[in-house]
Amino acid sequence: MSQTGRKFETIISETRPEFYSRILTIVLSDLNILVTLTIDSAHYKLMRRISKIFLDS
Repeated sequence: MSQTGRKFETIISETRPEFYSRILTIVLSDLNILVTLTIDSAHYKLMRRISKIFLDS
């Protein structure tokens, strides 16, 4: 983990600022997509559970 952090810091210091901000934007948007997918899958599981309860009763 710390090795990756050091590598990332090296990449940041060796690249141009606009390039770094582009990487950061990509990382943030990927994290946002990941969070959205996680919420959606949890919502889907919850909806399936609710519909299963209704079907069972």
